[in-house]
Amino acid sequence: MKWLTICLLPGLLFLAACDSGDDEPDTIVVTNTVNGQDVIVTNTAALPEPETLLDRTYSVPAGATVASDAVVAPDDGTVSADVDWSGGGVLQADLIRNGADVAAQLDTSPLTISAQTDDGQSWVVAVANTTANNKNVHVTIRYTPE
Repeated sequence: MKWLTICLLPGLLFLAACDSGDDEPDTIVVTNTVNGQDVIVTNTAALPEPETLLDRTYSVPAGATVASDAVVAPDDGTVSADVDWSGGGVLQADLIRNGADVAAQLDTSPLTISAQTDDGQSWVVAVANTTANNKNVHVTIRYTPE
């Protein structure tokens, strides 16, 4: 069994790095020879799907900044945030990756900002309300794979 593991390890490491670039699952076949016998391993690698990581409304008091809940990117790709509110006014939304501001937009509703991500990176949207009125701000954070 030890030889089987050693022989399959390089093939499995190769599989982790493969991506066909399409949206279909990849079927991968690895053939190794162990003690003169062919050992065939077939695996289907499903590609990550686009997904909504956060969909929530926050109350942002006048003159305050509120941060969304943190979400984690499941794989390499793009993280985008949609920020919208009613009642007019200009707000600022900052897209924050691992504690560092990577994108911002200051405008009227709706705002959309995005940035590239690697798997495991933490994302937050901070919304600054410089108006004289409290705002209910809807924040949606989405992930799209490469």
